[in-house]
Amino acid sequence: MYLTVVAVNVCIFMLLALSLNIITGYAGQSAMGHAAFFGIGAYASAIMTSKMGVNFWLTLPISFIITGIIGALLGFVSIRMKDDFLAITTIGINFIIVAIFQYSPVFGASLGMAVEKPYLFNIRMNAPQYLVLLII
Repeated sequence: MYLTVVAVNVCIFMLLALSLNIITGYAGQSAMGHAAFFGIGAYASAIMTSKMGVNFWLTLPISFIITGIIGALLGFVSIRMKDDFLAITTIGINFIIVAIFQYSPVFGASLGMAVEKPYLFNIRMNAPQYLVLLII
């Protein structure tokens, strides 16, 4: 059980590291706001699932679109920033978004949100092994 949870966390952070590699390695930009957009997608999916009753699998592409729109709006604001100024701007955006998540009761404040486990072909994905399949 413990190794499965560790494997799930490793897979999640590998996705985050791949996105960081694309922006810093290939694009050569020093953006530091990845965790904020990671959280925006997660909370968008969680709110649609728990409060609106939308199917989990339908929330995934919708949360991608929401995160992309917010990223495009914030990117438009910081389009002329380069090097250190871009890093400082994106760190600031990250702190603002994290503060909104931690102190707003809509997002569960510092306790977060509880989301029901998703179903895949009428099989409830309640075992951690299913999460590894979901991430892969």
